[in-house]
Amino acid sequence: MSVFKQLLNRRMSDQEDRLNHELDNLQRVMEDEAFQNSLLDDKTAAEVARGDSVDALVMSSGAFGFDPENPIPVNGPLGAVTYLSRLKTHSGERLLFQCVGRKDGVRVFECVTYSGRRWFVLFLHIYHPRKSTFLPDGFEFSGDVAMFSGFVDASLDFPKDYQQRVDKLDDRIKAAYATQARLGGNIGASSFVRPLAHWAKLDALAVRGFR
Repeated sequence: MSVFKQLLNRRMSDQEDRLNHELDNLQRVMEDEAFQNSLLDDKTAAEVARGDSVDALVMSSGAFGFDPENPIPVNGPLGAVTYLSRLKTHSGERLLFQCVGRKDGVRVFECVTYSGRRWFVLFLHIYHPRKSTFLPDGFEFSGDVAMFSGFVDASLDFPKDYQQRVDKLDDRIKAAYATQARLGGNIGASSFVRPLAHWAKLDALAVRGFR
């Protein structure tokens, strides 16, 4: 084998090693709860470590995920993103989402299907060492490794400013986010308009102290 071919093969091998390393890191960000917890700030990590490893909170009431008294347990903000990114409706639609309020350990996420047809408000409790395996009524988990599709902060332009928000994220998790093409190409379309009933839910939660 010529020296050139040896160098070329070595270069291709190095590229494959780097790609495999990046894919391994990506998989850890998306699936490994211990690794997700290692990325938490010290204060949140301490709260997560003290939390219960449960699928539902003890003494909870109301519809799971849809009532602030029965939030979905997850492992920190990144756990919330991972959990919601894996959800799909029974008709197969995935969700875009953002956090629009908080009160104690409960976070309020507004969610909309990729098509823009259906809007939801879901509640998650973020101080637990793992994510719940339970599902809100009307949803199921996707069978594949789902790319991230939401945020732990809020924007009035949601979800039309999706790509701009992804571009500002930490490089360690940016690669885990779905591209706009993967989201169906509807981002920025006029179809993403919050229904009046959805606005009413958000207003009612603000009155209850979720801000």
